[in-house]
Amino acid sequence: MKASTVFTIFYAVMASALVIPQTANGIEKVAPREAVEDTLQCGVGNPGVGGAGDQNALIDGINHLNQKWPDAVWVVEPDSCNRVSCSWNSAIWLCSDAKSTIKAPTKQITALATMIIDNCIENTFMAIWTHGRAYHNEDWNVILGKDKC
Repeated sequence: MKASTVFTIFYAVMASALVIPQTANGIEKVAPREAVEDTLQCGVGNPGVGGAGDQNALIDGINHLNQKWPDAVWVVEPDSCNRVSCSWNSAIWLCSDAKSTIKAPTKQITALATMIIDNCIENTFMAIWTHGRAYHNEDWNVILGKDKC
């Protein structure tokens, strides 16, 4: 058997073992900042136990927020974070960098969460992991990662 044939078979087996991520429903696009570097950071720490959360659990959290509270506006005090979703030890936080209380609509929170999921992937053979922070232009941000829940 040729080496290229062995590689092709190995690649096909490995590709079939990868976990395929779900997609989030009802996501609106957020107007980006001037540069992607200012908008998104992958692999950053989070207010929870730290590390990456399971991507499919995070997508379930996004879908849950969009289905249960599609028109909600979330409130966060200055320089603090509130966890808005957590399942299977994978959480979504809304954080304020502002000097006053901020209000963030669900659709914008989930759009930023989806930006993280689309760009901050840590793929293993058993799961797809995600953690990162995406910034909104009104001094608040969304963080995805691991937490106890």
